[in-house]
Amino acid sequence: MKNEMIISKMLTYTKKISTYTRDMTYKDFIENEMVLEACVFNLSQL
Repeated sequence: MKNEMIISKMLTYTKKISTYTRDMTYKDFIENEMVLEACVFNLSQL
């Protein structure tokens, strides 16, 4: 049960990151502080 909850959280946070960065180039990503911080935040939740 615990493993399933962990995997579910991982999927949720990675889907958010994927949504935030959709259609962005690497240059766009590193220049957009708000998206960068949101992605770092979501990674830290794992």
